[in-house]
Amino acid sequence: VLPQANEPIRVSAHIEDLDGIAGVTLRYRIDPGTTLTAVTMRDDGTGADLLAGDRIFSASIPGQPRDTMIAFRIETVDGAGATSQFPADAPTRECFVRVGDQFMSGPFGNYRIWMSQATLNNWASRGNLSNDPLDVTYVYGQSRVIYNAGSLYSGSPAWSPSYNSPIGNICAYDVLLPADDLMFNEGKLSLDVPIRDATNQREQLMHWIADQYGLPNLYRRDVYMFVNGVRRGTIYHDTQQPDAGFLDEWFSSDPNGTLVKAAQWSEGSDAGGVQSIMLPSLERLTSGGVLKVAAYRWPWRLRAAESQLDYTNFLSMVEAVNAPNDTYQSQVEGVVNIEDWMRMFAMNDLCSYWDAVGNPNRKNTYLYKPEQATWRTIPWDFDVGLGVFNDPVDAALFPSNVDPTIQRMYNYPAFVRAYWRELEFGVNSIFPSAAITTILTTKYNAYQANGLSFTSPFVASGAYATNIPGWISARGVFLQGQLATVAANF
Repeated sequence: VLPQANEPIRVSAHIEDLDGIAGVTLRYRIDPGTTLTAVTMRDDGTGADLLAGDRIFSASIPGQPRDTMIAFRIETVDGAGATSQFPADAPTRECFVRVGDQFMSGPFGNYRIWMSQATLNNWASRGNLSNDPLDVTYVYGQSRVIYNAGSLYSGSPAWSPSYNSPIGNICAYDVLLPADDLMFNEGKLSLDVPIRDATNQREQLMHWIADQYGLPNLYRRDVYMFVNGVRRGTIYHDTQQPDAGFLDEWFSSDPNGTLVKAAQWSEGSDAGGVQSIMLPSLERLTSGGVLKVAAYRWPWRLRAAESQLDYTNFLSMVEAVNAPNDTYQSQVEGVVNIEDWMRMFAMNDLCSYWDAVGNPNRKNTYLYKPEQATWRTIPWDFDVGLGVFNDPVDAALFPSNVDPTIQRMYNYPAFVRAYWRELEFGVNSIFPSAAITTILTTKYNAYQANGLSFTSPFVASGAYATNIPGWISARGVFLQGQLATVAANF
């Protein structure tokens, strides 16, 4: 999978045809050159072929110098003269193999993307917000190759203006895999670069905290990332996204409901710069007194659904959370899992995570409506919190600049009691957990053992010059004071 300099490269293909095989040819070129070299592939146990008659045809590409990119395809002719090739649309798409790529041993995955020089040039020059996947070969470790994958930039439009090439400034990637060649049972890999946190631990720890709350949470695997032989950053995260596969995992008995992502409505320039932003809100946005679907499509984006147009369930929720006072509680509880929502709001405030629904930035949250149950919440994208950026230990609860419909929930005694219960659980049962110290220590030791110079989580770092356990301890003291304001002896 990772041939080294001057090492012959064996290419094999399993080929069958009822009319028999009349001929198989491997055609390769040294990128960026266009001249094709033809090599006969055999199934007779000679040369590069390992076993005669097993329908696996093989040929060898001669060893090449380090950093050589080779593009190839396979052509076949059957006994009746019919032809076929892989990739089916070659040369529009090709297979790639690169010579001399480095493998990083240790506990972290090795992910790499290979592409032609023409594709790399196209990627670097086209618009950063393009959603058209480009032809690449994806490689996992030293054992797995997936040809004809598609790749493109990923990440927030707020970050994308700095992207200048898939091997230039640090950027995030999506890799779309063929339907018959999945990875970890996923058809899409989202490869994100850690930001802000010098310890590389806060975001993963917040997903662990969400798990202690029983909230759906996502994996973020530490991986080494390479593109055309260029190592990208110190570490990347293979990040799980809330999608159909995620719903199968967390809502296995009812995975076919409505999934909506709360996101900033960002109007952008052709170059990818942000020109204006509208934050998501569950307020009634109307035209002629009727809820206007178009006003919700960008800040509340349907996901993992066959239809991207059916907002029926979502609009029913909007009407419920804006119900008149005399029917407010019954209508909200009829469509919203209040215990779940307040649990997520409390979890976010436990960590001073202000970038979510229920807090000032109102986004980075998914809402899910199972077919047979009420709306649930899915936390996502914890790139602030636990003292990394604009999240002091005394960050106030219930700030005034949240979505007015959520503020109304906070002001409603029957709902906010659930919030306080969940906050109390976090302060008394999660924050003091010895498991947090164990997690931080184990990961830091693994980083150090593998030459990754992340800051120790026990050393002062971040915007507020405190270590993670120190921040957690101080936040706990502050929240105990807030809990004291609602303590009552019945």
